[in-house]
Amino acid sequence: MTTFWALSFILSLLMLLIGGKRGAKSFFALYVNILILIITVFLLYFKVNPILLALIVSILISAFNLYFINGIHLKTNASFLSISLVMCLLFLLTLLFTMHLGLQGFSEEEWEEIGVYSLHIGINFYQIAVFTTIIAAVGAILDTTISVASSIYEYYTHFKEATFKELYANGLAVGKGILSATSTTLFFAYLGSYLTLIIWLITLHYSLLDTLNSKVFGLEIIATLIGGIGVIVAVPVTAYITSYLIKKQR
Repeated sequence: MTTFWALSFILSLLMLLIGGKRGAKSFFALYVNILILIITVFLLYFKVNPILLALIVSILISAFNLYFINGIHLKTNASFLSISLVMCLLFLLTLLFTMHLGLQGFSEEEWEEIGVYSLHIGINFYQIAVFTTIIAAVGAILDTTISVASSIYEYYTHFKEATFKELYANGLAVGKGILSATSTTLFFAYLGSYLTLIIWLITLHYSLLDTLNSKVFGLEIIATLIGGIGVIVAVPVTAYITSYLIKKQR
C-alpha cells in the first residue's frame, strides 16, 4: 500500500508540474473514472444488465473526461458525438463476435484455480465478456477522437476559409499518424498484461493454433482487434463530424 501511495504521489506531482491546471484536472478525472468503475462493479453485483451498463458507462466516462478536462467546446462536442457513434458500432460487433465465438466464462486453464468456488453467482458471463471488451476500448477511442477534432479545429483557426473537404482531409492526415501509435499501444498493452500467460502456454507445449483458439487467450485477441477497429473507424467519423459542425457554425 505504501508503494501505491508513493507512485500516486509521483504521478500527481508530475502531472501538476508538467500539465499545470489541465494536468490536475486529468489526475482528478483518473480517480473519478476509478470510482465510476467501482460503482459499476456494485451495480453488476446487484444484477444490473451488464450489456446496457457497458454502453452507459462508456458514454458516461467519455462525457466526463471530455467536458471536465477540455470544457464545452465545438471540438469536444464533435468528439463526444463521434465516440458515441463508434461505441454503438463496437457494441454491435462485440455482441455478434463474442456470442459467435463462445469466449465467455472461465477457460479450462482456470478450472483448477476456481474449483473450490461456486460458479452459481447469477451472472451471465457472455454479458460480462461484452462489458469488459467495450470498456477496454474506451480510452484509446477517446484519445483518437479528441486528437482528430482538436487538429481540425486548430487548422480552421489558421485557415478560416478552408472548405469542408480541406478540413476533412486534414483530419484524415492527422488520424493516419495517430493510428500507428494507438494501435501499437493497444497491442503492447494487452501483450504486456498477458505475457506470463503466453509463457505459461508455451511451457504447456501449446501450438500456435491451440494458443489462438484457447478461450483464455481468444477473448484478449478479440478485445485487441475490436479496440483497433474502433480506433480506425473513429478517425473518419470524427473528421466528418468535426468538419460538418465547423462549417455549420459558420
